[in-house]
Amino acid sequence: MTDLLRVDDFRCHDQHLVHVLPGREREATCFARQLLNQGVPAGLFIRGEDVTDWGFLEDATGVEHFEFVDFSKTLSCTKLLPISHAKYLRIVGRKLSIDFTIFTSLQTICYQWHPESSGLESLDALKSAYLYEIGSAKNASPFPLPPSVETLQLVRYFAESIDFIHDMNHLVDLEIIHARNLRALPPLRSLKQLELKNVGRDKFAYDSIPESVEAIIIEACAPVHDWDFVRKISGLKRLVVFKTKCAAPSSAAKSALSLVPLRDLPGGVT
Repeated sequence: MTDLLRVDDFRCHDQHLVHVLPGREREATCFARQLLNQGVPAGLFIRGEDVTDWGFLEDATGVEHFEFVDFSKTLSCTKLLPISHAKYLRIVGRKLSIDFTIFTSLQTICYQWHPESSGLESLDALKSAYLYEIGSAKNASPFPLPPSVETLQLVRYFAESIDFIHDMNHLVDLEIIHARNLRALPPLRSLKQLELKNVGRDKFAYDSIPESVEAIIIEACAPVHDWDFVRKISGLKRLVVFKTKCAAPSSAAKSALSLVPLRDLPGGVT
């Protein structure tokens, strides 16, 4: 990543993002294109209620990274049509209904789920998805992801299960944050990294963790009533459990735990 020393008016928290200022939208877009022409990976960052004229998006030819945060309710899916070429799209802070079929090149999505959204499962180029507040909406079951996704983060997931519309054979990294109703994981044959934070209540089926996993982090989750799930994961290289009630392991499970090279477990477990 190129290091920049920027002194322009459009600086923001990320040196590679151009902050779109109210009244200077087209100027900011032009500046982003100038950075791209200089070989600098630049994107547009739009935040706040004051940006209401979305015509500047028509000038965003070549820009592939867009972030909309706490944006004006004047934004609509139709007004996003000029950036259908986007490869990175972040839309958070306000829920916006989107027909994702227009974003055929999208590789990364960070999105606060809207119950009327559609088409996410059709994005064959999608590799990473960071989804907020999905799970209780009718359009979230079956879970609308394409099989190409390799990295998935779910934040505030409300449903009891995850039923993918496709077999997620390329998913290697899964992070679930605040999913108290979730009871188990779905079958995931290729998963390597798993992080659970505030998942489950009194009970969670830890034996649903796939055998392919190499690293597990469990934080503030449902109690671990037994450790037999570790015995079936022969390739486990890292196991971290904290802020979680844990039962003492059986002698067989204790032997399996001792084979994990990197482990940080509560006292009394090992």
